[in-house]
Amino acid sequence: RSPLIMNSLLFFAFLSIGIVYCQTCVDLVNPSTGVSDCADRRNLCNNTAYYSFMTTQCPKTCGRCPTSTCADLLNPSTGRSDCAQTAYLCNNPAYYSFMTIQCPKTCGRCPTGRK
Repeated sequence: RSPLIMNSLLFFAFLSIGIVYCQTCVDLVNPSTGVSDCADRRNLCNNTAYYSFMTTQCPKTCGRCPTSTCADLLNPSTGRSDCAQTAYLCNNPAYYSFMTIQCPKTCGRCPTGRK
């Protein structure tokens, strides 16, 4: 993927799901309704088209709560992290929350006590 397409996808994902970073593992609310709809969408947890979205939006429901170690999330289509290529977005205000969730290790945002 080209950097421009990747940036567009990251920007769209950030805008469309309204990510709010939280150090506890909870399902996020749907910004349109104000309540979580993760239980109703559990069937999308392992769908490759929604894997990253569901990992971010519904980590508890999908069983993807972070472990005691801090690691960047993997791109489900490649099985590798894209964080090294997108590290320049770590401090960009438009991507800050998204990158904190997707790339905490690369961006230096591991919660206290996690390496």
